Amino acid sequence: MTCATWHQVSQDPALWRRLYSHERGTIQIDSGPRVRLSEISVDWYNLYKQRTRLNQNWMAGRFVNPQLPHPNHPAEGHTDDIYAIQLHGKHPVSGSVDRTIRIWDVDTGRLVGEPLQGHAGSVLCLQFDPRDHEDTIVSGGAGGELIFWVFSTRTKIKIVSNAHGDAVTCLKFDQTRLVTCSQDETIKVWDRMTLSAQILTGHRGSVNAIDFSGDTLVSASGDRTVKVWSISENVCLRTVEEPRSVACVRLHGDWVMSGGRDGCLRMYNALLEPQGAPLFGHSDLVRTFQARLTDGPTETIVSGSYDGSVLVWMRTSKGHWCARRVHRHDPARRCAGVAATWRISDGTSVSGRVHRSTRRSLETLCGPVASSAERHHGLAAHAPAGDTATDVNHPWIFGVDINDRRLAYCSNNATIMGLGFADNDPEIVSFCDLELALDRTGGQSRSPVP
Repeated sequence: MTCATWHQVSQDPALWRRLYSHERGTIQIDSGPRVRLSEISVDWYNLYKQRTRLNQNWMAGRFVNPQLPHPNHPAEGHTDDIYAIQLHGKHPVSGSVDRTIRIWDVDTGRLVGEPLQGHAGSVLCLQFDPRDHEDTIVSGGAGGELIFWVFSTRTKIKIVSNAHGDAVTCLKFDQTRLVTCSQDETIKVWDRMTLSAQILTGHRGSVNAIDFSGDTLVSASGDRTVKVWSISENVCLRTVEEPRSVACVRLHGDWVMSGGRDGCLRMYNALLEPQGAPLFGHSDLVRTFQARLTDGPTETIVSGSYDGSVLVWMRTSKGHWCARRVHRHDPARRCAGVAATWRISDGTSVSGRVHRSTRRSLETLCGPVASSAERHHGLAAHAPAGDTATDVNHPWIFGVDINDRRLAYCSNNATIMGLGFADNDPEIVSFCDLELALDRTGGQSRSPVP
């Protein structure tokens, strides 16, 4: 009787849909929308099975190592350091010191069309949304300019030449607003229709990163502070000071996360009160991080540092944060890295080996293309007076991004490295394609963030 009852229950699609929804959650990838699958007739058992397998690959560190450009087409790649990277579906978009933006097809490893040209200096930041109602790329340059592009046609539609008085270090947009920050120590909130801007002032150093949702905006600065702002009231609500300069920040619900010069990731609540111990894993400035987010606290964080490593952080069932794997940005070794685990939140650690490699000198690394302000952006933007210089014998990780299936990161090497957690498994790849199609055609947006 029990077996018959269980068999009957196990045939119920609603059961597998609930289990699938629990396994996936309502996910927000920082570079994309929050979505739920709509009421579409699908094989929920298979979706649950393949989703579980994909999550297990993340946990176990099973992946393949694609790189952009494809090794057979090196001429399609950037010719200098890559500062910006964003993933959306199968299309990464990158921005470089070589003054170009490049759109890629990760399945083929090939460049899509010609590079986008228009910046007079380094491309330091970008965001894009390929969906039909947006079809937009916005990029920020070392000269303080913003450029708006049409994603599908790769055409330039508008330049704001003096958006800031110095380099634009970070930007984010939603359906109605564009927020930018700069080494000129200001934050600007732009109306996307009129391009009128309100200015937020209060930092005493370069504003290195911003994030926003609704009326709340967070910022990180070389003045060693993280600030929370009310956009509508045009005021700073709260400030927290960190030991050293802060390079990156993220906002999700009531959580604020930051990373900076001391090599730590920190988590705060909405009042900027610390939540748990700092996450120690890097030995140099944490330049960038992204997260796979659910309706609860973060489950996975990927961080990149000037120590040359990319860490994939997982939270265990006991609540400890662990860096499950270390990757070195070294195309010659194809992400040569050895598994390493640190138990963070209780203060204990388990050591692991990682490869070390000697890199180019600072002069060779910087090259003749960039001005002194541009080529030292990674240092000057994040190091207030008194901070010691970054060790330039390591490759510097400038940007990371992730989605359910992939991780991509860029550095002072002109190659974009990736990790594909579908691991070339045909069933998981087909599942990911189906899930992406369902999200695109049947998902219900829960947030205006593109």
